[in-house]
Amino acid sequence: LLLNTWSVNDQGRYYHSKGLFIESQGKIEQAKALFSQSIAVFEKQNIPNKYWVLSLQDRSYMDYLLTNDTTIYCADRKAALNIARRQESATALTGALTNYVFCMKDGFEGFEPGLALLTEAAQVAKDNKLSQKHSAMIHNATGLLYRSNQLHDKAYEYLSKAYDDWVELNDIQDMFNMQHSLVGESIKLNLWDQADLHIKQLYLLAKNNPDFKDFTFFAHYNQGRKLFAEGVFLNAVKAFDRALAIKESTKEQYFVDTAEAMWLVAKYRSGNEKPLYGMFSDPELLIGKV
Repeated sequence: LLLNTWSVNDQGRYYHSKGLFIESQGKIEQAKALFSQSIAVFEKQNIPNKYWVLSLQDRSYMDYLLTNDTTIYCADRKAALNIARRQESATALTGALTNYVFCMKDGFEGFEPGLALLTEAAQVAKDNKLSQKHSAMIHNATGLLYRSNQLHDKAYEYLSKAYDDWVELNDIQDMFNMQHSLVGESIKLNLWDQADLHIKQLYLLAKNNPDFKDFTFFAHYNQGRKLFAEGVFLNAVKAFDRALAIKESTKEQYFVDTAEAMWLVAKYRSGNEKPLYGMFSDPELLIGKV
């Protein structure tokens, strides 16, 4: 059957589902093009539905992976929220509210509107008895909103809650993402032992879940940025070396660029510094012998 003989909803859902499949293969540009096709189909009909919302959010995520630039990926998130408010799916509305929080500007200008969006999302989730997944998403967004406003103790608290939610749901990818974020908050709070524990969890998740191809890159990356923050530049160089040796394993170019920049500064500053010995000098000591 020709696609143009299908209903608009079926056409849009087809392109969206195909986009998700292509994304799972790491083909970000191609997935973005399919999400764009889905959006174009729904725009032509102009009847709000949750799959239109999802396609906008997924295209936004592709742009996040490609650019990490809010000026590029947030237009779709704003559009998704506007459409979500005009349709009947509580899950789509909660997701759109939560995703748009990441586009709030730093400082008081964005902080209060961001909290208002999260309060609304929490109420929608409660009223509709939505799953724990939505609680995890709201906790994560709350933590990152606090982080963007330099309230790192509150950020650490909410990101920890999100991690606990994802553990209960056994969502490996999001468990890893929370550990990554918790490393950053530990560094900001000078909680070096906590950072070490989160990095150890990253290595363990990478070891136990080899199908997630970029986990090892991010484990090395986080080890490097923690050592860099401590001023242990020689070992930071080594950690970034390990990350950059496998940079093709990740599609998140922003973090590759950041690792390269930090490697360069660490290399310059290492000078005659003595190497650090012990647990964090070798990732094998973190995860144990196989």
